[in-house]
This record gives sequence, structure tokens and C-alpha cells, in this order.
Amino acid sequence: MEGNGMTKLLIVDDERIIREDLALNLPWRQHGIELVTPAGNGREAVEVIEREKPDIVLADINMPVMDGLELAAWLAENHKEIRIMFLTGYDDFKYAKRALELHVQDYILKYESREKIIEAVKRCELEYHEARKGETLIQKSKSLLQSRFLTQLIMGIAEEQALGEFEKKNRFDICDPMFYLVLLHMDCQDSYLKSEGPNTNEIYAFSAINIFRELAEAELPEKDVSVYFGTYDGQVFAVFAFRKAGYREEFSKLLESVVENLRKFLNMKVKIAVSQEYHRLSQTDDAYNESYRLLELMKLGDSGAVVHCSDGNCRLVKKNAIMEEIEDYIMEQYSVPGLSLNDLANHIHLSPAHLCRIIKKNKNT
Repeated sequence: MEGNGMTKLLIVDDERIIREDLALNLPWRQHGIELVTPAGNGREAVEVIEREKPDIVLADINMPVMDGLELAAWLAENHKEIRIMFLTGYDDFKYAKRALELHVQDYILKYESREKIIEAVKRCELEYHEARKGETLIQKSKSLLQSRFLTQLIMGIAEEQALGEFEKKNRFDICDPMFYLVLLHMDCQDSYLKSEGPNTNEIYAFSAINIFRELAEAELPEKDVSVYFGTYDGQVFAVFAFRKAGYREEFSKLLESVVENLRKFLNMKVKIAVSQEYHRLSQTDDAYNESYRLLELMKLGDSGAVVHCSDGNCRLVKKNAIMEEIEDYIMEQYSVPGLSLNDLANHIHLSPAHLCRIIKKNKNT
């Protein structure tokens, strides 16, 4: 879909005169359709598709190098979101069965009137947009479920048995084979987003997540990295699941880019804490607590905008070190009357709720 709201159409035919006739003699723009570079066969079409991202492909069946059926099979494998229609000069439906198997949208004869060709493309366009709306709703629902589930993991209240079931049903590959939890602290005092009221933090978080997501999609390969976003305790978090190693440099550049873009476009001052590498869903709360404490320490010191726990900072935030610090503080303050959980939490740089969970989890291990 073009930024101007027009649907993008690719015409594929090995006969130049047919391509030019379809492109020049039909009023596509009047019907809200933008033509991309035409192709002379399926292989050329693949190159155009990867480069120009059309919404609909109108293709001949009989072509050299790569025919229409092969192109349809390639689309079904690589770009299921793109609709394909066949335009043939033969009043022969021997291809109809295979076309149906490949979910080809329509089958049009070249000698049909211009009006009928336009009508067929418009029907395909309508179905395309309806399908995209449905996919968007499904993706939003799925993202919401994933975010809520991650929040339950962070809070330590997700049942162990539910972890595998949720991961399987929702293709939630957070630990395939490793993940990092990223936590953002946003100083929005001077932000360009002037908002007041009960939903102010949600507006800031929503804007930050949108920018973060766009940058992640642009800079990291989807086939090797999955990213899940959410908010907890007023802070934005992101879980990066890497299917293979080797993206440390790109990962670090992405986080620096997030800081720069939030400053540039929203005038937000941002600090980002990154947990060490984890491998199990049940460790999500450990990853969060690690990033949370690192972020609190970053606020106190003169650190950079992005700090990785793996950069020599883990000793300060590991669970065992936290428990030792808790015990030492209690021993030192034992005689102080009115020592409270809040006092202890402030000293350790954790929220009271996080501190309770760490103590409870340590007690059960």
C-alpha cells in the first residue's frame, strides 16, 4: 500500500505489447491503483516484488524462465499477504485446479473488456484490504496476549505448566535459543508530547514502543530475531529473542538508535538497561529484576544511555549479590526501630514488590 493510500499493482507478461496495453490504456489511477515496474516473466517479477512490495500481482500463466503457476507457488511460500490474479489469452481452464490450490484470486481472459479487467482487480483489492484488516486485528490481539503473558512472567505469577502451552499455541519463541530483556527509563519532562491526565504515561509508552518497533523491524532480520514489547510498573520493556548468535553489534546500534530517535522526535531523555543472556521463559522475572536494578544504578551514576549487564555490570545486579546486600543491610540496621520494607527496597534500588518476589523466590529455592 502506497503512503498516498493507493494499492500497488504489478503486471507480469512476457509480451511487451500486452504489458504496455494494460499499463497505458486502462485508467488505473482513477481507481486508486498505482502501477509498479512491470515484469516480463516470473523471475523478473520476484525481483520487482522484493524491491517494490506490490499488493496485487496480475500475471500471465504461460511465460518463459518462470511461469505464472511457479510465481504463484513462490508467492504462497514467501509472501502470502500478496494477492495474485491470472490473466491468460487461452479460453482453457486446465490450469484452474492448480490455480485454486495456490489460492489464486481470479482467472481473467485477456480479451475481456477493460471494464471487466478493472472490476476483477477492484474485487481483488477489496478482498485484500478486508484480509489485511483481519490480520491486523489478529496481530493486535496476539501482541496484547503476549504482552500480558510477559507481564505475568515478570511478576512471577505465570504457572510453569502454562509456559509451554502458551509458547506452543502462540508461536512464542522467546527462548529459541536465547533472549535479552531491555528496560527503558524515559524522562518525559521536556517531551514534545504535551499531555496531562491519567493516560499520560500510556501515551508516552505507546509512542516510544511505536518508534522502537519500527527501528527494530528495519534494522534486525525478522527470520533471526523476534521482538516483544510491553509495559510494567510504568516502564516500557522489550524482549529480544535471537534464534542465532552474531547480532551483538547490530543489537547495540539499534538501542543507541532508539535513544537518539526518541530524543530527536519526542525530545525524551532515555536510559536503557539490558539484561544478560537467558534461555528459559521461567527466567523472565530474573531478567527483568536484573535490568531494573541496573537501570536504578544508572540513574545514580554518570553512565551512558545504554548499558548491558554483560559489560562487567552483572556482579552488582545478580540475585545472589542482592540477597547478600539485603542480609548485610538488615544486620547493620537491626537495632534501628521501625525499619520497613520500603527502607530496604530504597537501599537496594528495587521496588518493594520486586524485592518481595526476590526474597520469596530465594526462600523457595
